[in-house]
Amino acid sequence: MAALDVYRVVIRQRLFGSEVDNVLWFRERAGSSVGSGNNSATLANNIRTGIDTTFRAMTTTSHFYEAVQATRMVPYGDGPVEDAWTAGTAGTAGSGATIHPASAGVLTLYTSKIGRSRRGRIYLAGFNPGNTASGLWSSTSLTAMGNFSAVLTTRYGPSGTQSWELGVWSKKIAGATPPFDSTAFEPITSIAVRAQIRSQRRRQVGVGR
Repeated sequence: MAALDVYRVVIRQRLFGSEVDNVLWFRERAGSSVGSGNNSATLANNIRTGIDTTFRAMTTTSHFYEAVQATRMVPYGDGPVEDAWTAGTAGTAGSGATIHPASAGVLTLYTSKIGRSRRGRIYLAGFNPGNTASGLWSSTSLTAMGNFSAVLTTRYGPSGTQSWELGVWSKKIAGATPPFDSTAFEPITSIAVRAQIRSQRRRQVGVGR
């Protein structure tokens, strides 16, 4: 049955020719009525259309959105499915300069359990460098990140409106090879917006070309 199936979701973007990925984890809620079997395609479309407005509102027109890829990991064995944005879909937070891809806004994902294996982060890219001050994001960027995190919580949080819940996946608990331990997934309880400008070194210009 599809309820409690776990999915790995990759949101593929591109900035200055480099690929920018956000990897999120979702579990189909208990009692979900989405249907039996692999619901990767439905989930990918649900996420892409559901977060589109607030996700793109954080970034400039230099930041492009390509596709949402979903892969069912528990039970394991299905290939990935993608739901793509229209070619050339870009951010809506104005044109002009865009901060280096390695400079990131961060959302911290909290669960009901403690420890590094039960906490996650989302590293966001594509911000306007003018929305910074003394190593911190300005109120403009913080508001945009807050709006995005609110959509994630409203749709996929503890009392979310959708059939999937956002969570944190522990590679340590899951194990190195399939079948993966389903207890590696823990649903979020809240999301915190960080004011500090963080670094995601794997997003140096040229990576993913």
